[in-house]
Amino acid sequence: MKGKVVLIGSAVIMLSVFLSGCKKENEGLNRITVSGNTNTEYNQDYIPDGASYVLPRIWDCATSLYRSDIWIHFASGSTFWMALYLPDSEGRLPTGTFSYAPACSEGFTASFYYAPPKKPAGVCFSSGTVIIGRKGDVYDIKLDLEIDPDCGGGTLKGGFHGTMTVEEVR
Repeated sequence: MKGKVVLIGSAVIMLSVFLSGCKKENEGLNRITVSGNTNTEYNQDYIPDGASYVLPRIWDCATSLYRSDIWIHFASGSTFWMALYLPDSEGRLPTGTFSYAPACSEGFTASFYYAPPKKPAGVCFSSGTVIIGRKGDVYDIKLDLEIDPDCGGGTLKGGFHGTMTVEEVR
């Protein structure tokens, strides 16, 4: 009897350790945090309510680049938007690590639109990286961005984990 209790107890502990280890793998995903902004209303956690994207299409800049747009929507009505500009396309949303760059330059540009809106242009960024991964239909988007001092400074960090809806070109 005592042996069964020890065996069951050990199994419960091992299962708990295994499940908590899996949880840490996606820690920080499905939460985006704005911190250090001078507009203190922005400084909070935002929980994604869904996401969508537009497939790459040719975008006529000084040179031809392919542009893909991504939107992460929040229950509060706020939205994170980014546009990826890349020299080639595989016909699907690109994966990899991308650096912040001005529009029409290789990399990405982004804005965060707080709801209710405080300013029409949203929160702008000055630097950062985005990592996009995909397994089947599930995307992992990790964000590590610096908010431009002209937009109040601070950081936007976190990410999204889940499926995304494909949108038509807007």
